[in-house]
Amino acid sequence: MSIRAVAIFDYHEEEPRDTARIATRLAWALPEAMAVRAHWCEVEKPSRVRRKNTVGKLELLADRGWVLTSKPEETPLRYRGPGGLSVWLNRRVGEIHTNCRWRGFLTIDRLRMVHVSFFHRIANVLKAKTLVIMRNDSKAHDLVWGGAPFEDAVVELEKEYGPPQPSVERISGNLGESAHGNIPQGWFLEDVVYPK
Repeated sequence: MSIRAVAIFDYHEEEPRDTARIATRLAWALPEAMAVRAHWCEVEKPSRVRRKNTVGKLELLADRGWVLTSKPEETPLRYRGPGGLSVWLNRRVGEIHTNCRWRGFLTIDRLRMVHVSFFHRIANVLKAKTLVIMRNDSKAHDLVWGGAPFEDAVVELEKEYGPPQPSVERISGNLGESAHGNIPQGWFLEDVVYPK
């Protein structure tokens, strides 16, 4: 299994849980999700743009909206969207899953920037202030889904990989160079800014 780029953000679930409001907010980020989808459609074979959804029907990534793939009362809430993207919402942390490999995220500028724009937009529409971009195999990732708050994940990332990288727009030489050999160990901590 390959290591993917993911983003987590500080999320505070409103009570009572309102999946319709969340779906509306996610819809505000559709232009950015469609930009991710457009990138994948340019670089992948058409047959790879298909996947099965949770009820077994063929789902094309051409879908124009978000689908709730968990039961409304479950935690985390899980939404699937275009471009191989999904958003999972725990009670205190949100996570964005991608089909983007971590190494590709660090070395392919256009791939990185369409994902970064999407990460910021999702965090923005869900009222987050801070965003972390990291690899999906970190200990911090496990902490988040064990119910830990966002701040604990940041502390764990600092222990595991050192301080955050200075800029996701321009990957530092050491991190970029390591992407051509071993799987790079960096991460990014950003204030949520939209547009990015």
